[in-house]
Amino acid sequence: MREPTSSLQGEIRAFVLEKIVGGEWAPGARVPSETELVARFGTSRMTVHHALKALTAEGYLRRVKGLGTFVAPPRAHVLHARLTDVADEITERGGRHRTEVLDHDVRCASSTEAALFQLPPGERLLHARLLHFENDTPLQIEDRLIDPARVPGVEDLDPAAESYFAFLMGKVPYPAGRAVVRAVMPPMETRFLLRMGPEEPALEVERVTRAPDGAVLTVARLTYPGTRYVLSGEIAPPIGRGPDPVGDDE
Repeated sequence: MREPTSSLQGEIRAFVLEKIVGGEWAPGARVPSETELVARFGTSRMTVHHALKALTAEGYLRRVKGLGTFVAPPRAHVLHARLTDVADEITERGGRHRTEVLDHDVRCASSTEAALFQLPPGERLLHARLLHFENDTPLQIEDRLIDPARVPGVEDLDPAAESYFAFLMGKVPYPAGRAVVRAVMPPMETRFLLRMGPEEPALEVERVTRAPDGAVLTVARLTYPGTRYVLSGEIAPPIGRGPDPVGDDE
């Protein structure tokens, strides 16, 4: 039987992130000490230390030797891409959206997929490959993997009627992750599905979405015709960026 991925370290991480993202702990606020968190979660000091150290490395916390741990202040402006659903994007432009299901199955994770999700090889993953249309013109191929053990009910979803993005946003509070954007020359099948020219490049976005405890929920590869899609974002200050020196908090 698969062991639960939500460890005590993950619970501590989720607790701290919820306080920061929810605004209860403002930048500069002192975070409970390791001793206080040990008592609260009934775990070892080492577990608490590793959880806080990881959040410090990610830029959420700032640890000052001899003084304690604090919520990190904004220190830089970076480009943030807002998590959006292609259906919402199309609707906001006044268009009409529909989805065609190309593939939809539950399969055993390959060694590469298992490593990405931090699962044993052979664990079940939900796979879906969808073609999204804007006013009957193909705009995006969505190739998605989901860990169904982390997202209850997702196997019953009809992706032609409801998007996985909307379903996940409704199930998981404070999701986080990363996105990688690259220009690619897609294979012939992709060109055919997206009605692309023989020399037209594609824009490929690989998006990894994590739960507050750090576990990977879903990995999506989104492919767009390079001449029919523009990726934009807003300049906004992050909660914090980059590691700070790590020291004892007491």
